[in-house]
Amino acid sequence: MLTADIYVLSDTAHDWRPEEYRTLIENIRHSMKQDGVICIHEPLLLDHWNSDREGYQALWMACYAMTLLKLTLGAGTCYSIEEHHAILAQSGMRPSGSPQATVDGCTALFYEGPALDGSGFFKVQRTLGSPSREGRQFESN
Repeated sequence: MLTADIYVLSDTAHDWRPEEYRTLIENIRHSMKQDGVICIHEPLLLDHWNSDREGYQALWMACYAMTLLKLTLGAGTCYSIEEHHAILAQSGMRPSGSPQATVDGCTALFYEGPALDGSGFFKVQRTLGSPSREGRQFESN
């Protein structure tokens, strides 16, 4: 696997069982630069919602999860935010910033590894606009 600053897994994790997903993340973690970032772009299972829109999304995701289960013969599944966090934590990755809703109904989750200076995390900024010299920025819509 090539070394990169950021790895984006878009609509990928749900194709894998947790142990296979963890292996994929471990392979990325061993290849990524020390200050690299992993972005997981996935539809998420919701266990609570605050509006009718979120409730409809939760219902759609439950139907999607059942379809995925059947199509992959049990090999794939949808994950909640907490499940993504737990799987990536097993490879030393930590959440960075808040989950970001995307226009396609999915969510972008960002993860980073431990810093070499012992602080535990790299400082990653997620704001709109041009790149900052103080840290990395990611544009989000």
